[in-house]
Formats: sequence, structure tokens, C-alpha cells
Amino acid sequence: MGVPRPPRALLRPLRLLLAEDSADDATLLLRSLRQSEFDVLVERVDSAAGLSAALDRGSWDLVISDFNMPSFTGMDALRIVRERVPEMPFIFVSGTIGEETAVAAMRAGAQDYVMKGNLHRLGPAITRELSEAESRRQRRLAEERLRVTTEILQAMFGSSPLAIIITGPDGRVELWSPAAERLFGWTQDELLGEPDPTIPEPERGSPGPGKAATSGSDEKRRARSGEVIEVSASVAIAHDDAGRPSHIITLVQDQRERKRLEAQFLQAQKMEAVGQLAGGIAHDFNNLLTVIGSYCELLLEDARTGGSTQDELLQIRAAADAATSLSRQLLVLSRTTPLQPQVVPVNRVVASTSKLLKRVIGAPVELVLALDPGAGSVEVDPGQLEQVIMNLAINARDAMPDGGQLTLQTAGNNANDAMVSLVVRDTGTGMDSPTLASVFVPFFTTKAAGKGTGLGLSTVYSIVQLYNGTISVESEVGRGTTFEVRLPRVTDRPNTPPFTRTIAETLRGAETILVVEDAAAVRAVTRQVLERYGYAVLEAPDGVTGLRIAERHQGKIDLLLTDIMMPRMSGREVARLLRVQRPETRVMYVSGYTDEASNNHELHPGEVHLQKPFTPDALARTVREALRKEPPAA
Repeated sequence: MGVPRPPRALLRPLRLLLAEDSADDATLLLRSLRQSEFDVLVERVDSAAGLSAALDRGSWDLVISDFNMPSFTGMDALRIVRERVPEMPFIFVSGTIGEETAVAAMRAGAQDYVMKGNLHRLGPAITRELSEAESRRQRRLAEERLRVTTEILQAMFGSSPLAIIITGPDGRVELWSPAAERLFGWTQDELLGEPDPTIPEPERGSPGPGKAATSGSDEKRRARSGEVIEVSASVAIAHDDAGRPSHIITLVQDQRERKRLEAQFLQAQKMEAVGQLAGGIAHDFNNLLTVIGSYCELLLEDARTGGSTQDELLQIRAAADAATSLSRQLLVLSRTTPLQPQVVPVNRVVASTSKLLKRVIGAPVELVLALDPGAGSVEVDPGQLEQVIMNLAINARDAMPDGGQLTLQTAGNNANDAMVSLVVRDTGTGMDSPTLASVFVPFFTTKAAGKGTGLGLSTVYSIVQLYNGTISVESEVGRGTTFEVRLPRVTDRPNTPPFTRTIAETLRGAETILVVEDAAAVRAVTRQVLERYGYAVLEAPDGVTGLRIAERHQGKIDLLLTDIMMPRMSGREVARLLRVQRPETRVMYVSGYTDEASNNHELHPGEVHLQKPFTPDALARTVREALRKEPPAA
């Protein structure tokens, strides 16, 4: 009675491709495999074409081949299998194979051979070969994963923007990335087996006991050129099986650009603080100028022609005009003043700026004006055009540390020329081509640290572009530099006539104006000017008091004249609350501040704005403008 077979579920599946011409031999072979507890799925072929077709049709675990067949040999079968599926286990089963033939077959790639008279060996041989085939497959997969990982690491190593340095435990270089070559100047071929030359001598060598990986520590490294480079270094230590340090992996990041950007940011913060300071100073300054200028105009109106008092008052007004110019320059520095384009003769702006410029550039530099009487006018904010001239002139002065000649030249070329030319020329050190190419780039500077912001020429460029102009530069080392600014020419427009001693009848009025101003001196002179023009004036030092006065006043209030920025309540809040009581009241804002809260706020219907400092004439005209507006909708 035979040994019972185990249930099929417990049998080992085997997909077998059998190259055998004898059906009887095939039956015996399959019986032996089933006795070895294999669940066999088999396809038998007896020709080279049949073998190739079977390999194309399916996936097989094993090929068993007879050695001698009528249509082709077992060696032919082995060659076909090795060409088509190199890793496929292949076993010869033959009754006639000799020892020499078997050795040749093994050398050709067969895994084993079994004699047909000794088929009890076949099951164990197949089990062994399937196991080894699985091991080879896993090894091949591991090798493929290792190959892919290696390629990825090589790609990362070659393309990483960080310098990667790998040394042995003795500190000698084993790998040196392309980024390290670019940063430090040495090539990998030069450094293999050598100590890392970027590390100072006392710090070279193997890591100390227990030294852990570090991340992002700032340090200094030496380049081949001798330059000391600020870097951030992250270090990791690899260990061998015994736990000993085997490799030191260092990632190095160049910190020079970050340090440069940090310095620019700090400089920008300083400039912002200076700008805020300038805006605050200008506010107080404008209040004072309003008082000085307004009283001078009032006194000039009363003074008798030709008297000494009139001459002294003219001097006071000239001083106030000069202070106004200085205030405008403070506002330009703050870079928050609203633009006020005007049609101005270029020559007048250059001549006016040159007075201050002589004190700025110093005695060693000779200032030469070459102003073309036909240069013409341009439409710009005069303060910004002054800033262009000042920045170019200061840049020229810095290029002449031992003195030289600075020329300001204007030209209109001819009456048909659509552009007005302003040339600033110096006899200084000049610039080379790389410097010339970056001259308008923000924060670019050739000055020593702390000696320049790098914003002067970029600001000039922005201003010129704002007014649809062009700027060009020519320079030669040792021969000086020439900047030419070209701005669109405009037809001269008549200027507003100066304040005369006779108050124009068209500026008079009899309306009632509520003045809300926290600066007492400004409030007093504003009231005096308005009363001279015939207005009835109510005044308050703050918004709360102003609203209370408006609530008690029995008559009509035609205009609210209020400062914008005040303690307790802003001028805009005063206007909003007053409209609840008196929707017909127009609003006129005045301000000496330069921030967005005062100047760039959108005006509502029935509102106008007047910037401090202002003259009595400007005040009267703006009041009439405000009173002509339609009252805001209720």
C-alpha cells in the first residue's frame, strides 16, 4: 500500500518547463516530483521553437531538459534559456550524460544534472536550486537598489549646492564634492588622502571621544586663495561595526551672501528709522515755518514801502524760504512725502541746489556750473530733482578724495529737442566695466563697510524713470565719470503770482470757519489770516473741544479746517462726527506729517488738503477752493 500524498494545499507549487521528447520519461519525472510533494504545472516541449515559444508565453520557476533529443540537444536548450532568461534555474535529467559532458554543461550555466535512473535526487536538487534562485533574485534586487541608491547619492553629491567633504577618522580627504571645489578652490584629485586644508592646523585630526554630530555651527574656513570664508558647517560621524568612527561627513554652506543680506537689512532698518525721524522733525518744523512765514507775509502787507522794517522782514521771509527748502529735503529723506510735480526751469533747480552743494562737497572740490539759458523746463517734483542732483554730486565727491572738478551742465540742444539734458561730470577715479554694469543695482556699493548704503544711484534711477526720463553713464578708470539725465521738456506755465500787499478781493469771504489745531501758534496765526480775509473764525485746541463748540454754535459752520494728526482725536474722526451734526459743512485738512495716514488717504467729496508749511495766500486760496465744493451727501 503506497504512502498517502498530503493535501494539495500543503504541496509546493512548481511551474515547470520540460524539454523532453519521450512521453514515458516525462511521466516518470512528474511522478517523482509529486512524490517529493511538488504541485506541478508543466509544459513539455521537444524543439527549439517550442522552447522559445513557451518562454515567451509564461513565467517559469525551472527548466528541466533531456540532454539528447532528436530535433535539438540539451546544450541548445541551455543556450536558448540563458539568452532569454539568464537567471532561470536549469537542470539536466538524462540517462546518457557522461562526467566530462556534465562538467561542460555546468560550465555553460546549468545548475545541476540528475541521471534518469536516480530520480530520487531530483526533488532535493530542485528544492536547493529554487532556494538559491530566490537568494540570487533577492541579491540581484538588493544590488539594483544599491545601484539606484548609489546613483542618487552620486547625483546629490555632484549637484548639491552645499560643499560636501568626507574624511576618514584620521581627517584625510576621501570625497570632495564639486561644490567644495567651487567654494574653496581645490580639486578632489589634489586632496585625496591629504588633510582637509580648509581647517586650521590645530583643529585637524580625528573627532574626540564621544563627539556628536553638530548642525549649522558658524565657523571660518580657509580657501585656496587665502581668503577666510564664513561658513555654516554641519558634521555627522559614521561608525563601523565595532562602534569606532569610520568617516566624518561635513556639509558646508557659504554664509557670505547671508551676511551681506543681513547687513543690507540692518542698513535698511537704519534708513527707515532715519526716515521716520525726518518725518517727525519735518512735522514740527512745518508748524514753525507756517507761523514764521504767515506772520512775515502779514507784516509785509502792513509795512510801508522802502522802510527799514520792510527790509528786515524780507530777510526773515528769505530765511523762512530757506528753512522750507530744508524741510522739503527732510521729507525727501523720509521718502513718504507725496509727489507734487510742478513745471520748473531746470536751471533754477540746479542753481538753487548748488548753494547747498558747495557746503556738502567741501573746499577741495571745485564746483562749476555750465547752464544753458535755453535748457527749458520739466514737470517734476522739485524736491526729487534736487535729490537726483544731490545724490549724483555726492557720488562724484566721493570719487575725488584728493579734490577735483565737479561740473553741473544743462542743455536744451535746440528748440525742437523733446528732452532737457542735465549732466553731472567729475574728474575722479572712474569705474571699471564690472562696476559700471552694476552701478544702478540697489545696495551695490564700492565704498568700505559702513560708508555707503548702495541706494543713492538706484534711487536716482527710480526717480528718473518715474518721470519718463533716461539716465546714462560713461566712465573710465583714472579719467572720471559722466552721468547724463534726460527729462521730457514741457512748455513753461505761468507761476502763481507772489503774495501781494493788497488782499485780492476774490479771496475774501464772510463764511464761518471752525479751526481745530493742537499747535497754539499755528492756530493763532491761522485765525489772524482768516480774519484778515473777512471770515468769522471759531477755534479749538482739539477735536473734542471743536465738536462741543460746533454743537453749541447757533449759526451755520461753512468749513471745518482741521489738522489731521492730533492728540485725543484725529482730524478725520472730527470730520466724520461733525458731519453727523452738520452734513452741509465742507472739510479742509492741513498737515505737517508725511505718512500714509495724513497724505495718501483718499479725500471724500467736499474735502481738500493743504500741506504745511503754507503761506497766507495759499491758505486763502485753498479755503476758497474748499468752499466752492459741493457739500458731502448726507
